[in-house]
Amino acid sequence: MFDAAPAIKPRVQGGRLNVFGVANKSESQAFAGLKPLAELGVPGFDTTARIALLAPAGAPDDIVRVLNEAMQKILQDPQLKSKLAAIGNEVFIASPQDSQAFIEKEIKFWDEAAEASGVKPSKL
Repeated sequence: MFDAAPAIKPRVQGGRLNVFGVANKSESQAFAGLKPLAELGVPGFDTTARIALLAPAGAPDDIVRVLNEAMQKILQDPQLKSKLAAIGNEVFIASPQDSQAFIEKEIKFWDEAAEASGVKPSKL
């Protein structure tokens, strides 16, 4: 299974769950010493879970800029970074353009993975 570090870290620490590798392209602070899947026989595998603040499509650029600057400032706080790290989150600061590129890359990656597996979308 794949899951975000904060969701599984307590179970791993409690000995109820084993982690074989991380899905990031580099090692995870939450699971120091574990190798990325790309180094464990799945070349090119990199699917980092991210939490992001998103604005509605068409939001004015100046509003997006102000929100991004505020979030960057908040995420620089050492106390917040420490609390996030304690639960398994790593702070990653990105521009709106970098975030958009990341989302587009992930959509393409998972579309291709679903197609290769034969999974067909369904409606709930």
